[in-house]
Amino acid sequence: MEMAKRGALGFDMEVAYCSRNRRADVTCGYFDRLPDLATWCDVLMLAAPGGPTTHHAVGHEVLEALGHDGFLVNIARGSLVDSNALIDALRDKRIAGAGLDVIEGEPAFPDAFLALDRLVLSPHVGGFSPEAMRSMIHKVRANLDAHFAGKPLLSPIPA
Repeated sequence: MEMAKRGALGFDMEVAYCSRNRRADVTCGYFDRLPDLATWCDVLMLAAPGGPTTHHAVGHEVLEALGHDGFLVNIARGSLVDSNALIDALRDKRIAGAGLDVIEGEPAFPDAFLALDRLVLSPHVGGFSPEAMRSMIHKVRANLDAHFAGKPLLSPIPA
């Protein structure tokens, strides 16, 4: 929702989304199939949970629908994108480009990514939001307080 707000309000972008269920509190466009959204958009941004229902949600069909002028951006989970399908689409110039903040199987990644000039890789920085950093600092402090008080740690690291 925050990315959609920023795109629509900050950049005057037309925004649509794909989900299993349409949201009553959202006024932007809705698609019930990811390939249909990919056909409609110029930039397909992924912000969905990982898991069996979203594994390789973006594969050959979605990338073909995105087309040679479309860009893929994944800020969610690496498992959402079929890396081999993405490599093929980028190598064959069937999509304009991709930006990945997450990669399937990270920290390892396919060697073929290194030869792709239409791909931008960034270290996963989702954990560096102000909220995440604040939460991490509070967790460290709580663990230190527990340790020095002789109490069990909130998040112990197994030996």
